[in-house]
Amino acid sequence: RDNTIRLWEVETVKEMQQLAGHTQSVRCIAFSPNGKMLATCSKDQTIRLWDVAAGKEEKKLEGHSGCVYSIAFSPDGRTLVSGSRDSSVCLWDVYGGTVVRKLEGHQQAVTSVAFSPGGEVVATGSDDATVRVWDAVTGDELNKLQGHRGSVLCLTFSPDGNALATASWDKTVRLWDLAAHQLPATAEGHRGPVRSVAFSRDGRTLATASDDRSVRLWDVGFGR
Repeated sequence: RDNTIRLWEVETVKEMQQLAGHTQSVRCIAFSPNGKMLATCSKDQTIRLWDVAAGKEEKKLEGHSGCVYSIAFSPDGRTLVSGSRDSSVCLWDVYGGTVVRKLEGHQQAVTSVAFSPGGEVVATGSDDATVRVWDAVTGDELNKLQGHRGSVLCLTFSPDGNALATASWDKTVRLWDLAAHQLPATAEGHRGPVRSVAFSRDGRTLATASDDRSVRLWDVGFGR
């Protein structure tokens, strides 16, 4: 763990930039929607914003009191959401570098965060085995989703924003219908914690990756 971030040219796999500044391991990275900025978060409790073209640190965001595990940009690139070991979620003004709102409710570390496609909603997953859905403008908690029996390791919205897929240490993936507030469909089959989940562009297929060394594709019908 050298605490650095490296940028690579895709076609040649040539290293373009090495970004140094974090003092402990880097846990998550995210490009802004226009690709001009890179956000990184670290065990050193900070978030850093980098100018991609110049390879320079633009801002250092401080406000968490524990390792920052996950970050995501809003669709318009003006807001950043972060989740931390300190059990809090912060919404940051990207250009001002300040905390706009601090969302509190989780009882343990916040391991995953995501904006809805429209940017009006934020979802967060935690070691407390819950998923919470928040109003991105007011900071109000809209829903608390319970069902997982272990840490929520990853989550993502469907392309239309009506569903939320969550992956957990309990080896399952759950698909929540946010509009109907129905009980989630559950996909079972992995033999280890599920660490990554992604929708296809048309929202019909879900891909999941697990510690069992397999990747599975699911018909968002669901569960096969």
